[in-house]
Amino acid sequence: HDQNQIQEFLMKFFEDTIRERFAEGEIANYVFDVYLDKKNRVWLLDFNVWARSTDSLLFEWSELLTMDIEDEPQFRLVETANQVRQDPL
Repeated sequence: HDQNQIQEFLMKFFEDTIRERFAEGEIANYVFDVYLDKKNRVWLLDFNVWARSTDSLLFEWSELLTMDIEDEPQFRLVETANQVRQDPL
């Protein structure tokens, strides 16, 4: 798949599964990790309320803090284990 197709799968998952279902839509800022399998099924791996204590393994904190909430959602595609920074803890 190309990145546009992947983004479409993820946006559909977000709209259908996450947006209003977690805390009945009352949590405004959160982060989540997903896995897209070979059958184009999206699996929710992790879900956290957005906070400074949230681990950032694919983005730098400087990137996260300057993102505009009105922009398109940002995602990073990980194809190999060495693309993820190690958790500093």
